[in-house]
Amino acid sequence: MHEGGGGETGGKWQYHVDDGVDGKRLDWYDYTVEASSVVEGIYMERQMNPGCALEVRTVQSGLFSYRVDFASMQQTNLTHAAHRQRPIRRVCV
Repeated sequence: MHEGGGGETGGKWQYHVDDGVDGKRLDWYDYTVEASSVVEGIYMERQMNPGCALEVRTVQSGLFSYRVDFASMQQTNLTHAAHRQRPIRRVCV
């Protein structure tokens, strides 16, 4: 879920970098258009089905797989050995 545009369904998703990965400064970065669209879709599915235990989902983005936790608004990289967690947010477009 790396830099790119927003999803096309009303929200775009971003992750927060605070460790200088890939030379990035401390800031919020957009998910790719594809990943943002997927996360927006599963977010909307969760919103439409309260009480259905849809807080945690897995999303593939490029070479990486992420656990997205909507309750804590965190993503965890499941592919990388460090399993880095980052805050995420939804920005209305």
